[in-house]
Amino acid sequence: MIPAMPQPPDELLTPRLRLRPLAQGDAPAIFAHYASDPQVTRLLPWAPHADVHVTQAFVAARLAERARGESWPFVLERRADGRLLGLLQLRLEQGVARLGYVLERPSWGRGLMTEAVRAVVDWCRAQPELVRITALVDPHNDASARVLERCGLRCEGHVARGGPHGDTRVDVLSYAWGRPALPPDAPRVIDLDHVQLPMPPGGLPAARAFWCGLLGLVEVPRPPALTREGAWFVRGAVRIHVGAEAAFTPPRRAHPALRVAGFDALLARLRAAGHELRPAEDLDGARRAHVADPFGNVVELIEG
Repeated sequence: MIPAMPQPPDELLTPRLRLRPLAQGDAPAIFAHYASDPQVTRLLPWAPHADVHVTQAFVAARLAERARGESWPFVLERRADGRLLGLLQLRLEQGVARLGYVLERPSWGRGLMTEAVRAVVDWCRAQPELVRITALVDPHNDASARVLERCGLRCEGHVARGGPHGDTRVDVLSYAWGRPALPPDAPRVIDLDHVQLPMPPGGLPAARAFWCGLLGLVEVPRPPALTREGAWFVRGAVRIHVGAEAAFTPPRRAHPALRVAGFDALLARLRAAGHELRPAEDLDGARRAHVADPFGNVVELIEG
């Protein structure tokens, strides 16, 4: 199974730059600052834009790709005055991050593109789903090659006719960073087995009423070796273990988060049983709420 790709942040900040999402209103500045400059585009896959209408169409195409989740174009904005300096495009597919970037000519030679690329590369490296970062460079573009090398990518070799340049294909250098593979016997986390929650002594009837009666989990037998008061509740891959603690205090913030079907009906059932619900902000378009079990342990419910 191919793991889902992570969602890049809307903004990345460096000491001198703000990387933010591209907007349609950026087209005039993009045209004026670099897209119409043949010195900037001579080693890039596309030709100088003849007029701002070409740039507007270019921006619209990039925004459509972002809407489809195919790429994330970041505008490079100077934090000191908000000037648009360039663009960095990130594509994520099947564990691979692909980079492309361009910078206005007055900003060359100041380390700004290295600053921007390093911020994106650092974010990519922090995502375990991404195992490789790649970029293609024109063999004559020494400055771009140095940017990638400073950010930890290494040249893997020459690719004949490996990149587009207008209507033709040209030779390119392939740069990449790869996540080191773990040995087969390397220690690592492979799955979440269960969540353990505390309860006060004598709390089993209330725990069963909450987890089985309200949330629909099923109690399963515990191993005979476990003699402390407690219970195991299961539904599918969800495993909740509760155990009595003499000096019981419910955790203040630590909590399990459960994705549920029938979100509204379940919340109504909990309210009818006397449980107070606290709405939480939506995340990734899913509604959320917090409810306390009979002992004050917080349980997060996420609309499935």
